[in-house]
Amino acid sequence: MTTTPSGNPADFEFDIAVSFAGEQRTFVEEVVRQVGLPAGRVFYDADFKADMWGEDLIEYFTDVYMNKARYVVMFVSKEYAEKEWTSVERRTSLARAMRQRGAYILPIRLDNTQLDEVAGLLSTIGYLEAIREGIPGIVTCIQKKLAKARAAVDAITSGVGDQAGATDSDGPNLETARIADTPEALQELFNTRPPAWEFLIYASVLKQRRDALATERRDYEIAYGAASGEAVGNPAELRELAVRTLHEVEQTAETFNKLLAPEAFSAAFGEPGTPGDAERILHLGQRFMDQYERFLQIAARVRGVAAPSAYAAAIEACAKLVDSPVAGLEDFFAEYISLVRGLPERLVAGENVHVTLLVRLHMDNAQAQRLVDLLNDVDQSE
Repeated sequence: MTTTPSGNPADFEFDIAVSFAGEQRTFVEEVVRQVGLPAGRVFYDADFKADMWGEDLIEYFTDVYMNKARYVVMFVSKEYAEKEWTSVERRTSLARAMRQRGAYILPIRLDNTQLDEVAGLLSTIGYLEAIREGIPGIVTCIQKKLAKARAAVDAITSGVGDQAGATDSDGPNLETARIADTPEALQELFNTRPPAWEFLIYASVLKQRRDALATERRDYEIAYGAASGEAVGNPAELRELAVRTLHEVEQTAETFNKLLAPEAFSAAFGEPGTPGDAERILHLGQRFMDQYERFLQIAARVRGVAAPSAYAAAIEACAKLVDSPVAGLEDFFAEYISLVRGLPERLVAGENVHVTLLVRLHMDNAQAQRLVDLLNDVDQSE
């Protein structure tokens, strides 16, 4: 069973969890013992044998490294980069790091292995070198890191207490910190800039544009397309329609990639710790939804093509080329809007939050192959 962090920075079960290859156990254990934390505040597997006994270890480690530890101290080595179990720990740590702003993974290099030789790690992450620091230096750095984190938690806790009797003007304004359903509410977001306003504006644009496409979405769901004025009358024209549609779907997906590029988002949302650009965020959201609408238009246009009944299955298969990208976008809308709704409160509570936008856009190869097979069937029948 996995746990979910409460959002309070003080609510971690472990101050640190260590991740390492078995070949370095002696070194790591010495670090763990010298850090001097109270019993149970460091996740070191040898101390939790009874807890791990009989558990699904993938689920167990995922919960520890993603949800229960304030920091993961990662001992990087050649063996670490190659081990199967350390890759499980690393993937879960990276998943946590992607959604949290601020340090979470604390790498220590034990040999000449570079950080970017370990799948998922960036060479830009600050690290310690074990040879240079030695165990005493590593221990001191861990203790200082934890002391700083505790001081931040104390400040947050004190601040929350002070706000309990404060007036609205003394603290962050959460009254407008919500996803806007109307243009008027969106304008209010622009004017008031509450906590997480950048993400709220972006989510508001996506939601309002998606809501405005309700008729088009219903048409898509029932596989309806009004007559488009386009017609195909022979296998060559049918194949041309299929190729053109495939290119449109690929081009639209490529445009999404440009809109989701890190440089585009940094220009709009700002670098960590700096405010975003409201106009750029609005523009980025509108262009994102333009491409979503284009997918719906592609399906409707293809379904509205006049053609002999013998071509109906191939035309429908052609329209369904957009199904996988549209499904990926619908999943994204649900996940992103759900995340953003609770974001202002998490920020006010002092949680470091890193929002990662994950959009799954890919062509369904099985659907594409079905279209090819149907086109071949038409060719053979005429």
